[in-house]
Amino acid sequence: MTTALLVSVNYSDYLEATLPLNTLQFDQIIVLTIESDKECQDLCSKYSNVKCLVFPDEILKKNGKMFNKGAIINKGFQYLNETGYQDWLVMTDSDIIFPESFKEL
Repeated sequence: MTTALLVSVNYSDYLEATLPLNTLQFDQIIVLTIESDKECQDLCSKYSNVKCLVFPDEILKKNGKMFNKGAIINKGFQYLNETGYQDWLVMTDSDIIFPESFKEL
């Protein structure tokens, strides 16, 4: 299994362009977002192989940061550990499109 893990907070416009293409290249895409980003959550719900993990908005302010991306990524890793995930994992971003041959490679 190949899984993509990404953070998308207020980037649903990019995600709307990339998800239709990237869902073909991954068995599963896990999108990490916050409660107030309803657009992202709604978009993710349109795809059967996209799982949206939603966290409180405050997670981004952890340790006094303006946007603590690492804190939300750590929650994603925690989820993967809890589920016993042991396959291929690709860290990516909302605005990245993978080539059509990626899954094959």
